[in-house]
Amino acid sequence: MPALRRSTRNRTPTNRDVAPTKKSATKKKATSKSGGKNAAAAAGGVNKAAVAQIYAKFILGMFGFFACGMLYSHDKMFGPDAMHWTLQYWENQNPSVVGEWWARNFAIFIIAFLAAPFWAGTPMDSHLKCTMVAMTGLLLNFIMIIFVANDGAEATKMVWYPQLGLQVVIVAVNAWLIM
Repeated sequence: MPALRRSTRNRTPTNRDVAPTKKSATKKKATSKSGGKNAAAAAGGVNKAAVAQIYAKFILGMFGFFACGMLYSHDKMFGPDAMHWTLQYWENQNPSVVGEWWARNFAIFIIAFLAAPFWAGTPMDSHLKCTMVAMTGLLLNFIMIIFVANDGAEATKMVWYPQLGLQVVIVAVNAWLIM
């Protein structure tokens, strides 16, 4: 039986059938360079896509470090028995099994969420919107622990103040990236 051939007799030509002319190829190249969020990059400005990659890796590294510490032990890494005074975020011992369980579960969530663009293929635009919510929530949480909650008596303020300043910068960069 002969193979069936699709008839091209009464068909109008499409863009696929016509070879691109030099003019249309040039036009395509110019629009791809200057379109989207990276229009400034084509003009010699900042490449937001590259900054977004660096930002996502930075927050994964920073919060991933804390997550690994919580997987080990939240009290031994960040409590009164911390390895170094710069890691001590609270002064009272919390040997609760539930506290350790909660810290480990949250650590797994942090790593999975912040690494999603790199292992799950989450689009960076979506990821940045989600991290904006998370980073703003953390900023508010830092403000609460330092200035509101029991006047921060249980917290080691020497560690929290730099964290607060860094979090303000993180939120500002995140906001700039999603604009």
